[in-house]
Amino acid sequence: MQVELYDSLISKVSSIVDSNNKPLFKNVYVFNDQYRRMLDSKKTGTYLTPACFIEMNFGKTINVGRGLNGIDITYVFHILDNELNSNTNLNSPNNNSNLPLDQNLNIFNLSRTLYNNILGFTPISTGGPLSYITERQSYTHNNLYEYRLVLTNHVFDTTAYNTGLTAAVGLSFSINFGVTHSVCYPGGIGYWRIVDINNPTLCDFIVS
Repeated sequence: MQVELYDSLISKVSSIVDSNNKPLFKNVYVFNDQYRRMLDSKKTGTYLTPACFIEMNFGKTINVGRGLNGIDITYVFHILDNELNSNTNLNSPNNNSNLPLDQNLNIFNLSRTLYNNILGFTPISTGGPLSYITERQSYTHNNLYEYRLVLTNHVFDTTAYNTGLTAAVGLSFSINFGVTHSVCYPGGIGYWRIVDINNPTLCDFIVS
């Protein structure tokens, strides 16, 4: 499942283009602390920037039953840009004299473009869309800036799923995570979406 998630995310991020219709990032890879390695001249690892490195952290796992597990996953998109001065004076936008150093504004354009294109994206069919958690700005950078965009989604791990449960349209029944008096209707290939009559909140549950 991890490989499928990474492949999907790397492909999606690599396909994003800037205002000139050029790739937004020159390198998109799985995160392996590339920022620290690039700062440490004794370690190998040089990447063209802007670059994006994707970190994936598994959180709470819920055993739904019959071998089906639901997992909360947090994704950290490490955005790297090499720029000492953005050539923009925030205090005097029409005056480019005496420009401050250590002011990278391009990183915010990169993060916002990534945000606009990745939010709501569904990496794999057994998971939900990506939603926003937070952003982390760097206050100790030199010319190499690392900005972090943090997203999350919920994914079903179907590796050990026992496909013995069946349901039909209009069937009312109870399932073991507390949803009662429910109605099933088609929600996608291999899925049914369950609606609690007493609570209009939707939740995805795999049946066959």
